[in-house]
Amino acid sequence: MMNTKTIIISIGLIFLTSLYVLAQEEYNQKDLTDYASYIATQTNQDYFDEHDHELWHDYLNRPHPNVATINTYFEEAAAEFGIPADLLKVIGQIENNWTQIGPSIDRGWGIMHLVDNSYCNTLDEAATLIEVSKDVLKDDAKQNIRGAAALLAKYYDETGKGKTEWEKWFDAAKRFSGLINERLRIQQAKRYFNTLKSGISSTTVWNETIIINAKSDLYIPETSIEKAINSADYPPAIDNIISTCPGNDNFGSGRNSAINTWVNHWIGVGTYAGAISYFHTCPCDRFFTPGSSCAANPCNCPSSAHFVIANNGEITQTVAVANTAYHAGASGYNNNGPSIGIEHEATASNPGLWNSVPMLTASTDMACYFLGIYNIPETRSLPGIREHNEMPGTSTQCAGTIPWTTWMGMLDDCLNGTSCPANQTITTNSTGTILVGDYIISSGGVAAGNSAVYDAGTHIELIPGFEGQSGAVFEGKIGGCNVLLTNENDQ
Repeated sequence: MMNTKTIIISIGLIFLTSLYVLAQEEYNQKDLTDYASYIATQTNQDYFDEHDHELWHDYLNRPHPNVATINTYFEEAAAEFGIPADLLKVIGQIENNWTQIGPSIDRGWGIMHLVDNSYCNTLDEAATLIEVSKDVLKDDAKQNIRGAAALLAKYYDETGKGKTEWEKWFDAAKRFSGLINERLRIQQAKRYFNTLKSGISSTTVWNETIIINAKSDLYIPETSIEKAINSADYPPAIDNIISTCPGNDNFGSGRNSAINTWVNHWIGVGTYAGAISYFHTCPCDRFFTPGSSCAANPCNCPSSAHFVIANNGEITQTVAVANTAYHAGASGYNNNGPSIGIEHEATASNPGLWNSVPMLTASTDMACYFLGIYNIPETRSLPGIREHNEMPGTSTQCAGTIPWTTWMGMLDDCLNGTSCPANQTITTNSTGTILVGDYIISSGGVAAGNSAVYDAGTHIELIPGFEGQSGAVFEGKIGGCNVLLTNENDQ
């Protein structure tokens, strides 16, 4: 039996251990009410409703674990369940940029995007594995990561024999993605692995930097999925046209008007693959936040877009241009009939994605192509080029922080035959001068006392994560396309 002294010592050790753990956890909190209100009005209410917006307000204004603390959560979960820590970190960055928020466009929750929808329920499965409620996984970043780690470990163990370790992790990640079909699951797993191989630097909404180092020797498994088919409407795009649905479709057959308007959107909360997956989900099968008008009758809430553009510039077509996508509808207004709707992979948890040069290039090149085919004026007017909130009768301000001056300038260059050449990616970590005639994308850091001079004839982009340490000097010279994109933290 334990004597009183032993009991007191044990309680003391437990108390000290708890204090130590708490001391290791640090949180960010600032008033993000205005930001949350802004992003709520920036997202498409065909995909989200006021109840979702209330949840975003709540998540963003809570104390949120800082990057160092979240990194510790990843390391601990990886050790607990025997998972590569960097794989967990990459999934969390791609899905929600290490931000505990939800729901996403395809009803995913938390840093790890555990989904709860009509075709997948990783949220419930993970909750069962670590013996907590689904609400805990929605609200608690640490448990969200633990649940995801447990689920990945389970999927790894269930993978067939005869495969290498990384092939098994690829299969586990593919299944974990929670997307509607095999093509999208493979696509998302490849994105996880490609990012793991190249590394990434990103900035959170709390202005902290996430850095995941490159695993350059990583083996990315081959997949047997059929070759992607190019779009008949726009050959650079992948054809992934959504099907008809019983009860109601996510698009209208044909058009009731001649095409004369181009409408830009942003996803808001979610990913490129998640948006495509959502468009493939029949309206009657969609889940919405309880209490919303769409939850009462989801069949009355069809939605889609003609094209979705990823942060890396990849484009997928989900509705034929000859048909009507339901992307900017408003009662009493013919918004969808004469318009082409495009979703961009810019999100509330990673708004800097709007500055992605590959995405902006893909967007403006495609707009350039269709302006040359249809009677769409090259003006910020109606008819013409709009963002969602500029369509008549809409109550959203969808399109987020789209850099319209840059976007219109790149479109004008394309229409006039002077568009910038293909991207050249350059990373610098020390002093030096780089002379190129292409785009420059700099994600490197400049060491104290050093200088980085970029002399370009076209376009410079400093993506989030570029940092000049104390004493560092940055000089940029541009001409030609005359575009300089920076982040407020760039120095």
